[in-house]
Amino acid sequence: MTTQTSPLVTRTHTGVYGIIRRDDKILLIKKTRGPYTGLYDLPGGGPEAGEMPEETLAREIHEETGCTLVRYQNQRKITILFSDFTPASGEQGCMQHTGILFDAEIEGTPSASGDGLDSGGAVWLPVSKLSSENATPFALIGAGRKTT
Repeated sequence: MTTQTSPLVTRTHTGVYGIIRRDDKILLIKKTRGPYTGLYDLPGGGPEAGEMPEETLAREIHEETGCTLVRYQNQRKITILFSDFTPASGEQGCMQHTGILFDAEIEGTPSASGDGLDSGGAVWLPVSKLSSENATPFALIGAGRKTT
C-alpha cells in the first residue's frame, strides 16, 4: 500500500476581499500577477501594517477598481489550499490562502484600466460566465458557484 503525502505549506497569504454584486453580475478584477495571474478575482488584497480588515477592504477596492466602499456586511473567513503551488524557488509546495470576505456595496464607475500592480482592470461579469477555468476560488465563492 502506498501512502500519498501532501507537500508542506511553503507559503501563506491572508487577504481581505469584497463581494460586490448587482443583479446577476459580480464585480471582478483581472489578476496580473501571482498564482492567479490571468484569472478573474474579487477586488481585495493583503492588509498593510496596523490596518483593520474593513480598512483594507476600502483601500483595496479603491486601488483596484477606482470605486468607493459605501457599505459592507457579513464577514466570513475561508481558507483554501493549493497543493500544486510552485513558488519562485521552483520547489513543489502548497500555498495556504485565507480570505476574509465581505459583502460590499460601492459607488462610482469601476476602472477598466487597472492599478498597474495587481489588477488588470475591473469588469462586471455575469455570474453564469464564471468557472474554475477563468476565475479564482474566492471569485467563484462570491458568485455562489462551485469551486471544484
